Amino acid sequence: MKTEQKLVVKGIELQVEVQQMPSGHFTTVRSERKIDIEDSIALEEDVICCIKVYSDCKFFAEAILHTWMDQTGTVIDSLEETAKIIGPFSLFKTVENEPWVMASVFPSEKEYLLPLRDRESLEKQKGKREFVGHFVGYIDQQVFMYAIDSWDNKKQDKLRRIHLEENRIISDKIKKVPKPINNKVYIHDNEIHVLKVVHDEGYTLHRQIDIACNVLQERKLDQLVVHGVQIMHLHFDRTSHIVFNRAHTMCVGAIHADGTVEISELFTVEDIIYNIYKAEKLANGKYLFEFRTEMSRGWFVVKEDKLHQCFIWSEERRAFIDQISHEVIDFSHISVTPIIKSYNRIGDYGYSVICTPPHMSPIEKEGIDNEIYILTMSC
Repeated sequence: MKTEQKLVVKGIELQVEVQQMPSGHFTTVRSERKIDIEDSIALEEDVICCIKVYSDCKFFAEAILHTWMDQTGTVIDSLEETAKIIGPFSLFKTVENEPWVMASVFPSEKEYLLPLRDRESLEKQKGKREFVGHFVGYIDQQVFMYAIDSWDNKKQDKLRRIHLEENRIISDKIKKVPKPINNKVYIHDNEIHVLKVVHDEGYTLHRQIDIACNVLQERKLDQLVVHGVQIMHLHFDRTSHIVFNRAHTMCVGAIHADGTVEISELFTVEDIIYNIYKAEKLANGKYLFEFRTEMSRGWFVVKEDKLHQCFIWSEERRAFIDQISHEVIDFSHISVTPIIKSYNRIGDYGYSVICTPPHMSPIEKEGIDNEIYILTMSC
């Protein structure tokens, strides 16, 4: 079954086509201009996609459309960004589930925190130096973000906490995390945990820090010296679970309260896995991860050490194929391999994966730059 919509915002027309799949919906957003996804975020049953619409020269974004979609991939609302945002930006949400954007705004080129709706009541901000980080969770009414400087191995990681209440910024503070740098972070039950594999010294360091970045407790895990670590959940007083790779194999590590580690294999691919991306927590104890290999890419859903879904790109069939159910998500209508741009939980039983074709430069002849693909999946 296929449905079609036409979305017009400020004279910009988008065609939206939704095709039903065995485990969800395949939505294609198409425009006569170049479009791209800058970021997305889930709001309970919906997902917000920030769509950049480019000018005719294809170098500059002429408009940014914040577009709400439901679990069926249907567009239910859209609004144009009124601030003159320059460069990359990121979305986050408050404890009350209200969406905000963190962005540098012209002409000041300073960073501002802006709600997507009802900006009229927002107090005037001075603007700050850009914080290149991502949303990691909440404690009470405070939103937390984490930043790593990938260009300078001497700069400490930073933790930002923003206290928001009813469209008001009560406080906004940034603290440095004690070294080592390049930590993975996990926030749950008002606790902040950071994890770092220290390869040179042969151990993994697990620490709990407070909101001021003071270390409250720590332990060294000598049995755990691995690559590509990402966190499912992390604790001191009960079993934790992480994912990592061993060359061609994706693994789960169960870290027990006494520091012992049990390792289980999830799946194996033909070429070497070189990156795993941060977890998206789904319902019922499940987690969603994206991964990339030398020649392929995909995503998987796991609960502790049990694999529930594993979609891997097949160049031969031009599709993502689930290694468990053998469901095929067909992309044979495009000649390039889609790139996974973001993924989010939707509701109690689903998630979204947002893809685009690799965008070519204006001087290149091949490539598709006027389509976006949103997969809304059940798990």
